[in-house]
Parts: sequence; structure tokens; C-alpha cells
Amino acid sequence: MNKQELENRLIDCAATIIILVNKFEKNYAGNHLAGQIITSGICSALNYGEA
Repeated sequence: MNKQELENRLIDCAATIIILVNKFEKNYAGNHLAGQIITSGICSALNYGEA
């Protein structure tokens, strides 16, 4: 796997996480968990892209 393939896979994973989080219930717990999952789930794609 080359660098571009890995970056594309990380971006696809981040997009999938965002789609998943949109299905959470819209209450305090759902919003809190959604924020945590989005932050931890997409940071790897962003960090890899910056590196």
C-alpha cells in the first residue's frame, strides 16, 4: 500500500464515521458520544495528511 492509498482509506474511514454518528439519537448522551467519536475517529486522517 502506498501513501496515497493509505490517505484515501483514512479519509473513507472518517467519512464513514461521520455517517454513522449522524444516526445517533439527538439527546445529551448521543451528542456527547458523537463529538467524542468524531474527534477521535477523524484525527488519524488529518494527522496523516499533515505529516
